[in-house]
Amino acid sequence: MPRQRSLRASAHLLPVLLSLALGVRCARVSTPVPYDVALRHGDAGADLPMRDRGTGEPMRDRGAGEGTAGDAARCDCPLGCDDAGCGEIVPSNGFTWGAVQTLDPLSGTYSINTTTCIGAYPTGGFLAGSIEGGACVFTLASLVVPLGSVLAATGERPLVLLIRGGASVEGLVDVGAKRDVPGPGGGAPNTGMGAGGAGGCCAGGGGGGFGTAGGYSYGTAGSTYGNETLVPLVGGSGGGHGGQARGGAGGGALQISCAQTLRVDGRITAGGGGGSSGGSSGGGGAGGAVLLEALSIVGTGVVAANGAGGGGVGDLPGEDGDPTFTPAAGGTRAGAGATGATLAGVGASGGGGGGGLGRVRYNLARPTIVPLVTSAAFSLGTVQGSR
Repeated sequence: MPRQRSLRASAHLLPVLLSLALGVRCARVSTPVPYDVALRHGDAGADLPMRDRGTGEPMRDRGAGEGTAGDAARCDCPLGCDDAGCGEIVPSNGFTWGAVQTLDPLSGTYSINTTTCIGAYPTGGFLAGSIEGGACVFTLASLVVPLGSVLAATGERPLVLLIRGGASVEGLVDVGAKRDVPGPGGGAPNTGMGAGGAGGCCAGGGGGGFGTAGGYSYGTAGSTYGNETLVPLVGGSGGGHGGQARGGAGGGALQISCAQTLRVDGRITAGGGGGSSGGSSGGGGAGGAVLLEALSIVGTGVVAANGAGGGGVGDLPGEDGDPTFTPAAGGTRAGAGATGATLAGVGASGGGGGGGLGRVRYNLARPTIVPLVTSAAFSLGTVQGSR
């Protein structure tokens, strides 16, 4: 009988303490900026003051001698500047800023259906996003998810939130799968680029893969795919069906591009869905994708894309990949889901394999410390900027 294995994954459970030595100073000359971001600099005369693009106010003059030798450094812009003002974030995956809408601070559960690209308040009223590049995109003035509130999404398309101001998450942002219902843009059971293999008439299905592989059973383990940049933005894959039960679904895909500071003191999750139970059970779904980009990301919250547990033989389904640091349990003779510290467990004698980890990516502009606890296949990059 195969034993459940617990190995170290290329992910992070300890707080991610990151310091980026990025410059925040720019001069009014066409010289390379001291950080890896595509910027364009103006070359108008030095007698014209630079202005902030948002307020129209002149930028603070640091005076001569503080920029490149002999140049008058005119602005404090993390993403560069020219006479039009400070540069702005260019969202990943080619998404573009649209007409700004106001989303009131959430109370209760705010639900978004990414198939129709409609968001609905629990007390009535709605916002309509736009479908762009195969995703559901909202451009918002700000985002506030208070403690005790939930922003939840389901549907066929990834969810993209473009935030012109700041964003704060003290409650829960949930794009995870629920059993055999995928998160937004996630794979249905038995589908996806890293889907677990089907178990056949009397055997368990394999767990879905994405950032790490799923756990095997009679059905093959789902494979890894995609890349650490989350370009393109895709969700997790579903677990394989067992002979008598469905596999779990893959976690969804979320991108938040914030023009200012993103604070996360709550939880963001893109967990996989648990496999169903039967005489031969389904594999757990893989975790999905979370791409966060901002001038800075702060807070002490949790960002997770955990795999789900495989379905048990004749008893319990696998647990969904919730944003905790205990692997999602499988049922009898089934594998547990992957977390940042362990790989997906294997199934045996009809139990389903556990789902693999999803992916989390942070793109930043400012030197900053990110003390968020991250459970996923994790990577760090640099935000892109205009000007």
